[in-house]
Amino acid sequence: MGKDAMKIQDTRSTKVQLLERLGATGTESVQTLFAKNIGWFVPDSMALSWVGPRTKCNQVAAFFHKMWPHFEPGKSEVRVDKVLVKGEGAVIIGHFTQLVTRTGKKLSTLLVMHLRIQEGEVICLHLYEDTLEIARTFDMGARGPQ
Repeated sequence: MGKDAMKIQDTRSTKVQLLERLGATGTESVQTLFAKNIGWFVPDSMALSWVGPRTKCNQVAAFFHKMWPHFEPGKSEVRVDKVLVKGEGAVIIGHFTQLVTRTGKKLSTLLVMHLRIQEGEVICLHLYEDTLEIARTFDMGARGPQ
């Protein structure tokens, strides 16, 4: 197997593990897939305590520990519509659907996740989602979810 084919296989394998662990809400197991230093971008919002940039692996679990309590356990669905892999890069296009505990509303949002993976570790995760729809589902005022 050539060097490029090995990179693609490594990227696909790590991407699959990441999606499986996210689906199982395995906070610490998700974190183990990340390199020590990372480029993490989830659009920042003063109303959502879990979003924003991160630069270290040990900050990944905090994202999920802060986020997941806002959603009903066992009521989340992830649909992957398309995955594009080239070398160390992967782009995942899909939908998240979750039930917000505070409002009882269903949140369904399109997402695009861009990953860069080196030697089986995620070095970059950029997540793009419909933050306006998230704000509506949480009935956010200036303070955001309680």
